[in-house]
Amino acid sequence: MSWRAAEFRAPGPTAAGIEAATITGGEQGAAAPLTVRVTMAPASVEFGEEPMRDMGRLGPHNAGHYWLLGSDWYVWDSQGPGSFDPGTFDIELLERQGIEVTLTASNRTAAQRATATAAAIDATPGLGATADGADVFITGASTASAGTRSWDDSLAGGDHGVLGMLHAGLAGLNSFPAAQTSASLLDPTALPSEPFVVTGFRVACSSVHAAQLTVAVYQGGAADNDSAGAVFLGVAGVTTGSATNANLYAAAAEPFEVDPAAGRVWVVWSHDVGDFEAAYPYDLLNPTQLEAIVTSQWVITGGQGIYEMSGIPLSSDPADWPEVLPAVTGDTIAVPSIMLSYVTSAGFQNDQRVVGRLGTRAAATDYTGTSGATLLVGNSHTTPATLGMTVRDAAVAYAAHTAGNDYRLSLAVGGAAANDFSGATFSDIGRATGTATGWVTVTPTAGSIALPASSRTWIMIHHTSGASLLAFDPGAAPDVHSPAFDPAAYYGGNTTESEVDDGFLGGTPTTNATFDPAVALSGVVTPDGTNYNNSNNVGVRLTYEVLGFDPGA
Repeated sequence: MSWRAAEFRAPGPTAAGIEAATITGGEQGAAAPLTVRVTMAPASVEFGEEPMRDMGRLGPHNAGHYWLLGSDWYVWDSQGPGSFDPGTFDIELLERQGIEVTLTASNRTAAQRATATAAAIDATPGLGATADGADVFITGASTASAGTRSWDDSLAGGDHGVLGMLHAGLAGLNSFPAAQTSASLLDPTALPSEPFVVTGFRVACSSVHAAQLTVAVYQGGAADNDSAGAVFLGVAGVTTGSATNANLYAAAAEPFEVDPAAGRVWVVWSHDVGDFEAAYPYDLLNPTQLEAIVTSQWVITGGQGIYEMSGIPLSSDPADWPEVLPAVTGDTIAVPSIMLSYVTSAGFQNDQRVVGRLGTRAAATDYTGTSGATLLVGNSHTTPATLGMTVRDAAVAYAAHTAGNDYRLSLAVGGAAANDFSGATFSDIGRATGTATGWVTVTPTAGSIALPASSRTWIMIHHTSGASLLAFDPGAAPDVHSPAFDPAAYYGGNTTESEVDDGFLGGTPTTNATFDPAVALSGVVTPDGTNYNNSNNVGVRLTYEVLGFDPGA
């Protein structure tokens, strides 16, 4: 959420980023109610790989976030499955009353969010509130604040992420549909160092989805290969629908806490009598399965990674999970395709911004091709349906970098086709200066470049020939933009490459667009030269943000 200063200024110190609103009016000497104004941002909901990896969430992007109102309240959003009251886990809120803002479980504009927020606050004894567009005017409190902890702090601290099966390309893997309750042990070295909240799961479904899979978490057990005696902690979610040969995503209806210090952490799954084919990598001689196994975070003991048990109702109903697991009755040479998403149990009161990415997570050194040609080039992405996104930063991968011979980054929206940026509208991000190699990041003015939702988008670079070399991934393989264990976000793939040049490549040169990195590209760009599609992955990437708390606003 975004904050603006209160409409009226009061002398003296105030809470960071939001000013007290104490005024006088009416009869001489009478004090008007304390007032504060808060400006809301949109609130989005998303189920998929990217919010799990980049936010540790499934469903509402702002799950668990809160802001403080006065000295007595905190305000949080409930926006469908995956939501949770941060006061359940954050000891900093013990002395405060929570105000739950109920939002429809779909994207909400800033104005819609403001209306719901005002209604919830207005129904709270001692407070009043009205909405006007994105603004919420509150009486009965003189301060409102979000935390100073940034999303970068959260990422660096391991405050969110994923656990279990990190490989994302297993949907078509052979599997078995047996209605067997099974468990696998999470590697303790992969767990966060502090208590965390499970927000949902992903599972790879193969060719049959005639019953719903439910996933739970237990803690304890007799040994690394025996979950007997492990105690129930909560249900990570239940699949829905009938999709097959696909990754399925399910948010936790009631996110729950796990304390790694309390013992072994088991992921357990079952379903009704009927067929659900979950993918289970097991073959060390199969390169895809081997990669999935070695990049996963499951404990394998004596070659076994899955442990079956009897005496538990085979059910997709979360109410049927036992409080304590029975003895293990069998084991399997395999690991599950289940991945949990999590956020740690503290630190929700940050600056409220949501951050995600477009493009690769790979290291620049993973790229195997280089180019020093004069080019205007990029690959296309399809942005998420998230509301209120702006460009946070973008980066280009340098294999070599000499002072003055730089690449300039632009955002382009639209284009003639997924592999043809012609006709796209350009906005300048900036020039990647210096001499550093690897990923070199450029940060535009905060909030200055809007990133439209659900749109074809290009991360483009332009440059003139010289000693500096662009790192890129030639051809379809190896595809460092999309490693199966950490896939690129919202990426159209190597076949979306689009580039024009000054004639060096042998086609018609482009003469109506600059290649000079000292000159920004803006507006609609329709090159008059040959468009090349070399099926390369260009070494560029971008992060977006929905601006949150801004003490300077």
